[in-house]
Amino acid sequence: VMLTCRIGFEWLTVSIRRIREGGSLRVSSTVFGLMLLCGSIFAADFAGVWTGRITIRVPREMPRDVTLTLKADGSNITGTLSGESDGQRDRTDILDGRVNADELSFAIATGASDMPRMNFQGKQDGNDLKLTITGKNPSDGQEWKLGDGLLRRAK
Repeated sequence: VMLTCRIGFEWLTVSIRRIREGGSLRVSSTVFGLMLLCGSIFAADFAGVWTGRITIRVPREMPRDVTLTLKADGSNITGTLSGESDGQRDRTDILDGRVNADELSFAIATGASDMPRMNFQGKQDGNDLKLTITGKNPSDGQEWKLGDGLLRRAK
């Protein structure tokens, strides 16, 4: 597979040179498929345990130390988000977990009627995972930015 990726990237480099020199480029579906395969092989690895802090800013600022435990199966992610609030430790399963290259998305059920889900969008940068948290009001469909977070891969 590594050889295939190397050939795909070398083809891309030669093709870019050819275009710069005024030549034409024909992309075969096989080479394009190999390039997509290489991209998925080098996608970020989100599986494992991440710890850090998320801060919900609506309706008031509420920082919370959390642990995100993830399992990957291709582009699907499953796992749990746990933390402590008001002396109570809780844990919830993540919903609709997806990976695309170095980006991650998932949701959690909140149990609140005015915002039944929180949606998390994350981008991996080395051992850091930067999160943006949003929610959608079901009565009017308005999406709100609720907060953000920074998690670090646990050793």
